[in-house]
Parts: sequence; C-alpha cells; structure tokens
Amino acid sequence: MSIDDRPGPVFGRRQIPSAVAPADPAAKPERIASRNARLLGLMSLFLAVLGAGVWTCLGILNLNTDSTRTEQKVIEIVNQPITHLPRSGLVGVFSPGWFHPGAIKPDFDRVDIHATRNSPIRAMSHQT
Repeated sequence: MSIDDRPGPVFGRRQIPSAVAPADPAAKPERIASRNARLLGLMSLFLAVLGAGVWTCLGILNLNTDSTRTEQKVIEIVNQPITHLPRSGLVGVFSPGWFHPGAIKPDFDRVDIHATRNSPIRAMSHQT
C-alpha cells in the first residue's frame, strides 16, 4: 500500500491503523501506567517549583531579619555616650566670633569671587 492509497484524515475522527484493533485489552493498562507516570512527573515538578518558591521566600525573610538586626546594632553603636573624654572647664560661646575687633568684614551683599580668586585664569585676564 502506498501513501497515496491511504484514506485522508477526516476532521473530528481519529485515524486508527488497520493492524491494531480498536478494543485491545492489553493497551488499557499501559495507558493507565503512562498517565500515572505523567501525573507523578507533573506533581514532582509542581512540588519542586513550590519548594523553590518557599526556599526563596525564606531566604528573603532571613535577609530582612539580618538587615534589621544590623541596623539596630549600628544605632546602638552610634548612640553610645562618649564617656572616655571628660569635659573640663566652662563651655560657652566664642565671644569675638568669626572676626577679631580689627578685622575687615566683607560686604556679604555684594560678593565678587573674581576679586579674591587666585588662579591662572585670573592672571591671564589681568595680562590682557
């Protein structure tokens, strides 16, 4: 029988080769076993994916716990009082402030940085 002699596929009907009988009793247990094997494979795949998700969530929770614990340790270290440097003498405000009594105070309303800048650009601009 050649390829051209076989009947073509019909929509909605399954082609059964003539060598295999449609009601073969030996084929049924094989189908059940293959279906069970597929279900077992799908269940193991599902459990592997579920386990990976749980493992990842536990890892994230562990990282969050470690980060919170580290933050608390840093806060404790930073907020410790300084006990090894005793204060001596009076603590007050520096009375003359930034400028001593004979100092020239700059005009803060009209600041010109070009007048006090010491750079090669200033030297070049004065040469021309």
